[in-house]
Amino acid sequence: MNLQDRQDAVAAPLGYGPGWFARVVALAAAYYLTGRVALMLAIPPGYATAVWPGAGIAIGCLLLFGVRLWPGVLLGSFLVNIGTSLDTSSVATIVRGAALALSIGGGASLQAVVTVWLARRYVGLSTALDSEGGIVKFVVVTGPLGSTIASTVGVTSLLAAGAIQPANYAFSWWTWWVGDTIGAIIFTILVLVVFGRPREAWVGRRIAIAAPLCLLFAATVFVFVRVSAWERDRIMQDEFGRTADSITDRLSAELSTTIESVHSVASLFETTPDVDRQAFAAFTRRPLQRHEAIQALEWIPRVSHGQREEYERLAREDGPVDFRISERAEEGGMRPAESRSEYFPVFYVEPGAGNEAAVGFDLASNPTRKDALDEAAGAAEAVATARIRLVQESGDQYGFLVFVPVFHGSDAAGESALIGYALGVFRVGDIVESVLAGEDRADIVVALYDDTAPKGERLLYGRDAMDASASDHSHQEELPTEWTKTYAIGRRQWTLHLAPTQEYVLAHRSWQAWSVMAGGLSFTALMGVLLLAVTGRTTRVERVVAERTRELQDSSARLRTVHDTVTDGIVTTND
Repeated sequence: MNLQDRQDAVAAPLGYGPGWFARVVALAAAYYLTGRVALMLAIPPGYATAVWPGAGIAIGCLLLFGVRLWPGVLLGSFLVNIGTSLDTSSVATIVRGAALALSIGGGASLQAVVTVWLARRYVGLSTALDSEGGIVKFVVVTGPLGSTIASTVGVTSLLAAGAIQPANYAFSWWTWWVGDTIGAIIFTILVLVVFGRPREAWVGRRIAIAAPLCLLFAATVFVFVRVSAWERDRIMQDEFGRTADSITDRLSAELSTTIESVHSVASLFETTPDVDRQAFAAFTRRPLQRHEAIQALEWIPRVSHGQREEYERLAREDGPVDFRISERAEEGGMRPAESRSEYFPVFYVEPGAGNEAAVGFDLASNPTRKDALDEAAGAAEAVATARIRLVQESGDQYGFLVFVPVFHGSDAAGESALIGYALGVFRVGDIVESVLAGEDRADIVVALYDDTAPKGERLLYGRDAMDASASDHSHQEELPTEWTKTYAIGRRQWTLHLAPTQEYVLAHRSWQAWSVMAGGLSFTALMGVLLLAVTGRTTRVERVVAERTRELQDSSARLRTVHDTVTDGIVTTND
């Protein structure tokens, strides 16, 4: 068989034996590994990327080793995409994710098979690819033309699964098509350079083609990574930085003004101990109107056991007719408080609506609240509790209390006497949500922690991408924290964590990094085509020279044979 015959001979199809299985597994592994790397460059939701090496690896392997290897493409693509599409929250979502990955894999394998068939049918493929016309046809078939299959099947599958919106169909299709086109051109060439047949047609071209392509590809990826880092820094500092500063400043102001309302109630009772229910309601009306995050403002008198009946009677005269000092029962609900030396009941509460369950509740009956009461009295300053479930809470958010002790007159030792506490009741979620009002909240991850609480009880507020189970800082390294702010709240330390979601980064990026990647890879693909053509011409010229040399050698050999024969046939005579 001469060289041209060997060039036109594609590897004989494999049977379905151990050799076939091994090559299918090898192809699937190569497709999977390069796919995982490529997905690092993907745009949300993580399927379309600027380059897809698997497209070229699939075409090259099916060209050289036969289309029977197509299950390797299906398996490799399925494994790559199942990690992006799989949702294990239910059986239905698992089936839906697996079906989506299988559909995308089917499109990838169909593209490889059809592209190889087109190349052999219409290009008249010579695997040496040493003619300019053949190279141009080959590049068109394997790149722009063949890549329409996987992009159409894949993006349509995403649309059907609800992974993308109809408005994003065209852009996702274009991105997918560009990635497959570039990947098909570059990596089909590389596969042919490394494994192409006949060996003698490629061995001299390997360094001339593979080295420049690999260097250009590596340089493009390096520049992309650097530009991406610069763009991310710009987004974090310029875009998200301004948003985060605004949120942290507004939260600081909201916390300060709401807690200050408790100090104002304390000042009222310090100067006017005999405040009746109507005066208390009038005094608290304005702060309650200005700050919706305040669940209640309360007056908690210090009531000795001997004063209990008198306080209950006074309360029933101008307040709830069934007022009694109570505590929470173990089986749920409320019951009369057990006898103890002193009580700290909720005596006045505004607004009354929604806080009926708290009226009469003895805060000293709850260990968390009792500790806060004692700490506030001992320090003579405001003290906030750890997170609690409020008595009046009907939702699922955490609350906290702020106690401000009130002293008046003096006790037997001549020290200021504790007469009670001003109490502010706050719902953490309401405070944070009021601060986030007006922000594009779906694109920002927010979590608020109480650093002074025990582990497992630190999460005060978490929304969106924050895992609700991440209730203490032992999980914090797993969270995408980019911005933090610490607040001092009633002798406790809170920390706000903010981070942008992938959608936030996408919405604020300028596409410079992606354009650099697409442009650099397009140049790399064109350079690969040019090198293929140049080295192909050189190979063709060398083959012609070799053939001419061989012909000359054969001709010279024949002439020598003729000369020797003629010489042997000459007879000399002497006349």
